[in-house]
Amino acid sequence: TKVVTITARFGDSWRVDSENLCSKSSDLPKWKWRREFADRKGDAISTCEKMFESPQLANCAYGSSGLSQVDSKLYKNACVADFMRSDFNVDEVSGLNMACVASSNYAARCDNLGNKVHLWREQTGCAGKEEELIEYKKFIRKFKSKSEF
Repeated sequence: TKVVTITARFGDSWRVDSENLCSKSSDLPKWKWRREFADRKGDAISTCEKMFESPQLANCAYGSSGLSQVDSKLYKNACVADFMRSDFNVDEVSGLNMACVASSNYAARCDNLGNKVHLWREQTGCAGKEEELIEYKKFIRKFKSKSEF
């Protein structure tokens, strides 16, 4: 078994292109998304920090009530990266739905370790389906006014 550590090479190994019409991913220049979306970084950091400071996610990060502590650093980094690269707009704020994906993954990990996170969606503005847009708008209003949760 051969382990491939370069994602583009792994993706190319699954290519179905008998006539070689498509470029190999490993031959393409590396995507410099951090530079391309640098203007979104401040909003991404602020939004993700605020989400992870919500009461239930923060309690999970600090391991309150004697429960397991879950380091949020990787999840926050994913939140920022996803927010910056997203082209989905809610009230003209790109990436909020993608930030919710990272928050959701973190909440699931916390839940798996016994932490109470049943209100994380409401506390972060990631409510879901019909109520999602309403909650996003509430979150954005709070975010823009710099008020606390």
